[in-house]
Amino acid sequence: MRTAKRIGLPLAEANQSLRGRVGRYAGRGIVLSLAFALVLASTWRPATGGVAQSGPENAASPGGVAQQVSGSRVAPGVVHRVIRKRKPRQVIHVVTADTRGRATIRPALATGVLPGLETTSSMARRRGAVAAINGDFFHPSGRPVAAFARRGRLAQTALMPGANFALSRTDQVMFIGHRRITASVSEPATGQTLNVGRVNSGKPSATGLALFTPDGGGLELPPKGACSARLREVGAYRPDFDGAMTVPVRVGKVACRKRRMTRAGSAVLSARWIGTRRDDVTQLTRGQELAITWRAGWPRVGDVIGGNPVLIRNGRIEWDSLSGSHYIFARHPRSGVGLTDDGKVLLVTVDGRKPRHSVGMTLTGFAKLFKSLGATWALNLDGGGSTTMVVRGRVVNRPSDRRERPVGSALLVTMESGGTQKSATVEGPPPPEPIGREPDAPIEAAALDAASIGGMASWLETRGHLVPALQGVAERFNAQAGRDTRR
Repeated sequence: MRTAKRIGLPLAEANQSLRGRVGRYAGRGIVLSLAFALVLASTWRPATGGVAQSGPENAASPGGVAQQVSGSRVAPGVVHRVIRKRKPRQVIHVVTADTRGRATIRPALATGVLPGLETTSSMARRRGAVAAINGDFFHPSGRPVAAFARRGRLAQTALMPGANFALSRTDQVMFIGHRRITASVSEPATGQTLNVGRVNSGKPSATGLALFTPDGGGLELPPKGACSARLREVGAYRPDFDGAMTVPVRVGKVACRKRRMTRAGSAVLSARWIGTRRDDVTQLTRGQELAITWRAGWPRVGDVIGGNPVLIRNGRIEWDSLSGSHYIFARHPRSGVGLTDDGKVLLVTVDGRKPRHSVGMTLTGFAKLFKSLGATWALNLDGGGSTTMVVRGRVVNRPSDRRERPVGSALLVTMESGGTQKSATVEGPPPPEPIGREPDAPIEAAALDAASIGGMASWLETRGHLVPALQGVAERFNAQAGRDTRR
């Protein structure tokens, strides 16, 4: 049963006598400011290298006057707070999850496979989450643009440059930063290793190998006109002695042909028929024992989701990455994740584009907000109309699209222990809920949104980091931005 407790009430009662003494001299505003500072006087800061461990919270209000702070206990170790500021007018939602208890942070993939679009609230209900926030920027197909992994399984390598939020399998260590996710196929008996350039992120290059797993769904299928080998899992993904995630596999069919090899519930390793890595595949034999391994750049990581840019790194705001003349830096709705030193995760949203309700935040303001909440590592997530906060199955913020935008991924707060989902049922999770509108609508809205994939693609283009798959998105955004400027 949910217990809704207004955090400010006990403070108001305790300070009634103080209010009487200072009211004539200071006025009501100082009392509210004192209550705000006391309410938020305990949170957490993360450790060196982006590892969350422990520390107190500083809740100073960045660049504005706090009007009201309220909160409620969502679940053991999980608190939801609402901060309303007057100047400028802003509404901020903060979910604090203490991962030292039962609370666990899990990334979720829309519809469970690539590609997919699903609302954050649908993903939260589908996985029995007590709270959730929208996740990574997403490609027009609905897939996340950065690397994504869950429960030890790598769903895809990155489509474009960005940063990651990662969790170890024990949920005791968390990381934020830039790491390149890599994969390989090896033969434990001989130690021979084949580096894999792509996992569910496109066909193999002329000099590379690509891996296609069931997580690729109908989007990432083994290529036609290739040499391929089917690799069937014969165990579970587990951390190896180097801290990488490894699963034993057995080679099934090996063939070079014009037709694509079906996955049949297994992974498929492919090389171009005419390419330098063809022999790496054709030398494999049926029944051969191999292992698939992927590395997150941090030890024993089993869950990864992307975002961009990093807001706070090891206690310092990343000023150089957070300001400029591009549209992406202006006031917009924002979503982000932060870490503190004492094992807590901060999920934060700021409503925007509604002047009478909330005007949004710049990226620098968003970083200052995380700093004031005690975060020493923080990462910006997909924002704009994608910004969504869900608590106990209900959307608690006001999305700027006037309705919840379907997105490609989410970050969930679930109540788990030892990696076991407590709320799991015999029937399994419910299916994704229909998005309730034309499939192209959320894609186009995100493509034209300065704080979502449209603005991100346009900004990356100015830095020379745009990948061909997002060129069309950048062009559509730039054309729309030019029309808005001329009006």
